[in-house]
Amino acid sequence: MGRRSTLRLVFAVWALIALLPMLAMLQRSLMPDGRITLSTYTQLFASAREWTLLGNTLLLAGATAILAGLLGLPLSVLLARTNLPGRRALFALFVLPILLPPSVLAYGWVALLGRDGPLGGLLGSSGGTFLFGPAGCLIVFVASFLPVVLLFTAASLLAANPRLEEAARLCATPSSVLLGITIPQVLPAFVMAVLLLFCLVLGETGAPTFLRVNVYAVESLAQFAAFYDFSSATAAACPLLLVVLLAFWGLHLLGVRPSAVLQAPSTGRAPEPFQLGRSGSRLAVLAGALWAGLAGLPLAALFLRSAAPRAYVAALAAAGASFGRSFSFAALGASLIVLFGLLIAYGRMIGALRQGTEMLTLFLFAVPGPVLGIGLISLWNRPATNGIYRTPVILLLGYLAQYVVLGDWITKAALASIPRSMEEAAAAAGAGWARRLTTIAMPLAWKGLAGAWLLAFLFCFRDTGIAMVVYPPGRDTLTVRLFTMMANGRPEVIAALCMLILASVAAPFAVLGILDARSRQ
Repeated sequence: MGRRSTLRLVFAVWALIALLPMLAMLQRSLMPDGRITLSTYTQLFASAREWTLLGNTLLLAGATAILAGLLGLPLSVLLARTNLPGRRALFALFVLPILLPPSVLAYGWVALLGRDGPLGGLLGSSGGTFLFGPAGCLIVFVASFLPVVLLFTAASLLAANPRLEEAARLCATPSSVLLGITIPQVLPAFVMAVLLLFCLVLGETGAPTFLRVNVYAVESLAQFAAFYDFSSATAAACPLLLVVLLAFWGLHLLGVRPSAVLQAPSTGRAPEPFQLGRSGSRLAVLAGALWAGLAGLPLAALFLRSAAPRAYVAALAAAGASFGRSFSFAALGASLIVLFGLLIAYGRMIGALRQGTEMLTLFLFAVPGPVLGIGLISLWNRPATNGIYRTPVILLLGYLAQYVVLGDWITKAALASIPRSMEEAAAAAGAGWARRLTTIAMPLAWKGLAGAWLLAFLFCFRDTGIAMVVYPPGRDTLTVRLFTMMANGRPEVIAALCMLILASVAAPFAVLGILDARSRQ
């Protein structure tokens, strides 16, 4: 089989793994008893409660997207394109929350403002009233998903064509260049980030459940896990899938292409940073205060609540084997993601795959995790496929379907930095494409591959949406164990478990930062 055919086959296998669960879910909701009927949908949406939940979810996701966008655009410019003191450390701090389940930050806010929290005595019952409602959920979501806007917009800012700015600087002030040249170049990436953030919020269940906020994803999960009504669960999941489809259709109408987001600068060099002058220190303090208000103080409250060593001993005992399972599942998932991502990225680079394939990988990343999980069960819960349904394989397939975009985009950026002449010389010497890929491209792109693996590992490790639905009996992950303990566990033990999760993601995140710093040298 030739190179192009092999790479197309790899993409087709991934597409089947990712899309068949969606189709199986739709088929199950339309044919609950073997005949096509809309009875499940009519019964479900005859209730005004379903429409209220859907409206609340859209409002919460929309408010999160707007607030994160208003904060994220100026913050991205400040951290990516200025000489702000400590900007690299601040950028890492702002990105860190995306690697944690939002329920960790939610519990941190309760530890901070609750009755026994450092600020709980000052606020009294008003702290709990604020937290356990839409306002508290909004703050948690903004802190958790603001990194999406930062990462996409900062990547586009660093890839902006510096020649346009240099020409504009000859006859315009720096602020005019920023507003008239720089920001318009990154608007497509910014719009994509905001819409992606909106879609990610739609599927979040952990934080809303803990903060007692009724959202639509929780309703879909409840139909499946609490009432064992699989037909209603699949029907309830489909509207969320439809909303994500409409959001991506909007991206298509706006002409926003994912490939433009991580595009390398055509000149091979990054644009010159904007100089802040004496205001740099004040802006750095303001940025640090913003991070403290969103994530720093809640995490500090968790640390204070879990300070006793016995809390960590109890947390490790409560976590049990789920700790090791999370690491092994995440490592296996990351390896699959990088393998498929590398081959898909290579296929797009040589023209074997159409550019539209990148939108499909991003779409699967945006699909709510519980929706994908219900789809996986719809597909694999059959006697003939018990070897998948009752084992961790179903969870690994979910990881591969949702997070392959991480392996695809990062490895594509790494492969694009390799001179084409090296592979052409090897081809002229008679080396086959597989040998060229494994002996030339992969060794030269090892930093990008390692970074992709670490990032995929982190996202698999922090995943709750898929794992909560599909984990095999007796094989829950650490994030699922935390979710179940948050209902009635001891506060200091839950806080210690949150800190253990933070430490587990902080170490790979630090390695990822080191690799990124070395790649810039």
